[in-house]
Amino acid sequence: LFTDIRSFAETTESMVPEDVLAHLSEYLEAMSRTIHGHGGTVDKFMGDAVMALWNAPSLGFDHVAHACHAMLACRSVSVALDAGFSERGYSPFPTRFGLHTGTAVVGNVGSSDRMQYTALGAMVNLASRVEGLNKRYGTQLLVTGAVEEAVRDKFLFRPVEVVVPYGMTVPVPLFELVADLRPGATFAPGPGDIQRYLLWGEGFALYQGQDWSRAVEVFTQYLNAYPGDGAAELLLGRSIEYQTTPPPEGWDGTMRFMRK
Repeated sequence: LFTDIRSFAETTESMVPEDVLAHLSEYLEAMSRTIHGHGGTVDKFMGDAVMALWNAPSLGFDHVAHACHAMLACRSVSVALDAGFSERGYSPFPTRFGLHTGTAVVGNVGSSDRMQYTALGAMVNLASRVEGLNKRYGTQLLVTGAVEEAVRDKFLFRPVEVVVPYGMTVPVPLFELVADLRPGATFAPGPGDIQRYLLWGEGFALYQGQDWSRAVEVFTQYLNAYPGDGAAELLLGRSIEYQTTPPPEGWDGTMRFMRK
């Protein structure tokens, strides 16, 4: 799991260093406590960002589900923190999250005078890239297809796109984590969520099937009902463009990113 505060530099440039330290410490403490409470291990802080992992150093049962629960809980904690910051006259710290699951090398890495327990491997880099892609889609909780496949019966996801992130070569399905489907769950779907994402799924299927005119109709309907959805605005714009300038022959719906 990677987290990052949106526009942190801009948010804090007018704050005195002591206030930045105090508010960032409060924020990191809350995020860490929530991650630990859902079976995770905070690997490191990178400025305002957090890297966390599950299933190490101790093996954990159902660790992908625990990580998804942690993401939903961290989002809720972030909202509560932001409300408190606003009451005190400070800017909020809205947070984006990226999650992937796979095999990594975990252990002590470093030099003879400085060691650090961490995880290494392509899957770690991919999780970081996924977090950054929230900026492109206007999302907050992005996960890979590997996460969705592992826990699709326990959570509500919406497909976002198949991508090749910057620095990668293999296409990766992206999903937005929406809610916990367990009966009585704290982060259960809200009123209308199921209907909303059924409508989204219809538009997404039309887009992937290159039925551009009908995709435009459905995404327009979606945005009329749910204005400001960044992913819908992006795919609607592409569908409109592709009606007059279709993608190349053999297009498979994959978006390749040339920069972070």
